Amino acid sequence: MVRFLTLKKQQGVGINKIYSMTTQYTENVVATMTKITAFVMMCVVFVGAPSQALAAVNLIVNGDFETPDVSNALMPAGWFTGHQFAGATTSYSYPVAGVTGNGAQVSIESTIPDADAKWYFAQVPVTGGKEYQFTNAYSATNPTQIVVEFFDASNQHLSYGGFFPIAPTLLNSWGTTNVLFTAPDNAAYATIFHSIQNGTLTVDDYVLTKVIPSAPVVFNKGIVSLTFDDGWYSQFTHGVPVLNAHNIPGSFYIISGAMTRPGDGYATSTTILNAQSVGHEIGAHTVNH
Repeated sequence: MVRFLTLKKQQGVGINKIYSMTTQYTENVVATMTKITAFVMMCVVFVGAPSQALAAVNLIVNGDFETPDVSNALMPAGWFTGHQFAGATTSYSYPVAGVTGNGAQVSIESTIPDADAKWYFAQVPVTGGKEYQFTNAYSATNPTQIVVEFFDASNQHLSYGGFFPIAPTLLNSWGTTNVLFTAPDNAAYATIFHSIQNGTLTVDDYVLTKVIPSAPVVFNKGIVSLTFDDGWYSQFTHGVPVLNAHNIPGSFYIISGAMTRPGDGYATSTTILNAQSVGHEIGAHTVNH
């Protein structure tokens, strides 16, 4: 006999709420009442279609380098060049063949350890404390580095972040970067340097997006989980047949140290594995409780 005893609301009233329910199974075994309790841990009722995540927006204008500057066709619109330390020999080329359409290229020769050269885009707004994802396509003869520069609300330099090392690519091939970073709490703007210290770096397809937290999983029907604790033999001889008859899988949390004690009323490993073989879930409930 299976008796459903209670159905209690745990959070609010109505749809999209969480409920808990307790059931009790009672059977007379050798003149002894053996009680098997299955806790329905959660019955979540959702109505409506799953919510849709918003599409991420690229914050970088002309990140694909397809638009030249209106006053200088040898520069991509919204982009700048820069290098550290005098004495390094640098050259910048645009347009060049990118991985798709136009790209931009920088070459540098230097014996100065901290010298570098790069293309970088105009500062874009960011929100302090939020996570961002940056990707771009690149072809590099030597190792490169990605550095994020942050600015405050007055467009004053705030800090640098990232310093992500990027491996070179094979000859005449392209790679893709993919880095995550969190803007400082007082950051309001940012730009990104993909730089090289020696050699040639060609870049294309810059994308910077704010990371959108994953939407919670939403089901279009109620979800019920039936769990049985300890691994009592009667759960498998009386409970499992009822579950099987209704095509309902159960979750059985076993005291592993008790599987060798059938005389105390516990199921053996053979009985437990038989239940698993027909679709029931087996979990751990400590070694000795």
